[in-house]
This record gives sequence, C-alpha cells and structure tokens, in this order.
Amino acid sequence: MLHASAVSVNGQAVVFLGPRGAGKSTTAAAFNASGYSILEDDVVAIRFDSNGPTVLPGVPQLRLRPDAATALGLEDSTTPFSDSWYEKRLLRIDEIPDPAPLAGCYVLREGDELGLEAISGPESVLELVSRTYARGLLGDTDQFAVHFQQCRRVVETAPIRIVRRPDDHARLPELVEVVVTDLK
Repeated sequence: MLHASAVSVNGQAVVFLGPRGAGKSTTAAAFNASGYSILEDDVVAIRFDSNGPTVLPGVPQLRLRPDAATALGLEDSTTPFSDSWYEKRLLRIDEIPDPAPLAGCYVLREGDELGLEAISGPESVLELVSRTYARGLLGDTDQFAVHFQQCRRVVETAPIRIVRRPDDHARLPELVEVVVTDLK
C-alpha cells in the first residue's frame, strides 16, 4: 500500500509518489484530462503475482485543491462537506479500469524546469519504503522483511524516477507528455 496516486497509460500502471502536497492527485487529474484512466488516488494497492506487480483500481474519486480543479477545468468537482474546514474538491470518476501491470513510479519534486532523473539501487527502495502505509503496521521483523522484499521487487520490475516540475498548473500537459514518452 503506497501513499500515491496511479493512472493507467495504455494498459500500464503509472504511480506518482511524494509527500503531502506534492501534487499526486493533481498529476493524476492531468492524466485523466488527457484521456488516461485513474486507477487510484491516495492509497495505491499493489498485488504481487507470477506476472509481477499489478496496481489494483480503488475508490473512483480524486481529491483536489480548488486551484488545481479550476486550472484543469473540472467543473464537476464538489465540496464533500459543507463545513469550510475541508478545502479540497472531490471529483468522482465514472470509469473503473482493469488492474494494470506496474510500468513505472515517479517521485514528484519541485524544480525550475520539467525533467526526469533516474533513481537506482538502495535509494529507490528507500523511496518506496518511505511512501508506504504499511511501515507503521509492521511490528515484527518477519513482516518488515516481507515488506522490504516487496519494495525491492517493485524496483526490480519498474523504473523509479524523480520528476522535477515547476509549480505551474499550465505546464501539467507537458508533464503528462514527458511521462508518457518515458514509458515508451
């Protein structure tokens, strides 16, 4: 279970990781606006089978900050609570895609220019471990070892990259193009 968002690009799963506020949901919404399916927002489940890691679809919704919803032209988003404490807008997704094999993981980081950087070896495994929900639930050494091996298996199967991106919603279509091109 990763704290991430995931989309399906031509039948392959792409996962976006990062700390709270990094733009995971906004990035997934930009992919959706470009015609790609949302697999999950916030909690991404990965199943391991003989074909490798597979991302499972989850709750069909996105939670977006108001500025992101406006920039992406998402008039169908709503405020789920009448109380003003909850700032995010909710966008319900009608289409629930099939599970998809994991093709890549992208760690979102701010930067002056849009670009990709490879992460390899121990750094990539640690990046995944730090973005999992399970790490607080792993009480004994055996559970942690299994979890660590799952993260290692993801890294061996799918590239992990850092996406440097300007904090500019107008550049989201460019980000989509960079990632889709990278998957080819």
